[in-house]
Amino acid sequence: MNQNIIKVASMNDQVYELLRHQISIGQISPGEKTTLRELADSFGVSTTPVREAVRRLQAENLLEVEKRSVSIRKLSKEEVKQTFSIRKRLESLATEWAVPNIQRDHLKVLYAMLTEMDNPSISNSDWQELNRCFHLQIYEFANSQQLYQLIENVWNTVNPYMHLYTNEVSSFEESQTQHRKLLSFIEEKNMEDLLNLLDKHLEETYQTILVALEKEQ
Repeated sequence: MNQNIIKVASMNDQVYELLRHQISIGQISPGEKTTLRELADSFGVSTTPVREAVRRLQAENLLEVEKRSVSIRKLSKEEVKQTFSIRKRLESLATEWAVPNIQRDHLKVLYAMLTEMDNPSISNSDWQELNRCFHLQIYEFANSQQLYQLIENVWNTVNPYMHLYTNEVSSFEESQTQHRKLLSFIEEKNMEDLLNLLDKHLEETYQTILVALEKEQ
């Protein structure tokens, strides 16, 4: 019997991924309102898979649903600040738990991600997605599904604003330098310098987003 079963993503999953991507790269801005019908027309589908995608994204705190409209949840500057404060606490804890579990093979995977991010022709949106994968992969080594889920939820909250970071910086060189230092400290099991650098890394990301938000006002 042929055991090679081809799995095709459902229409619901495709619409969910497309809509989530549009939100993450800023194609749909926080606070901007649209409708299920408008979204369905833009994807060339019925409202049924869009409704399911919206339900999932609402559960991730990315969307707000009113009676006749859907909008990207808009955060105040204070909420963005609070979100990054939460990220610092949660990600520091996850890093502490993850480092003892990270082996040489794991580091190779992480360094490979950074090499891909070093590509001078990489788009801002692709770099942003790889940046997310890089950080979350480290936290996954903490081997705590509860902690990982909390971190992912916080990332989802701030993700619509991360395109402001990628659009604001003139190059990703400094961020990549910090990423490589993070891995170096992980390899050395140098927890003190690692946590200090992670805190600095997140603070600089927050400050860049804050500057971009102020320019938009």
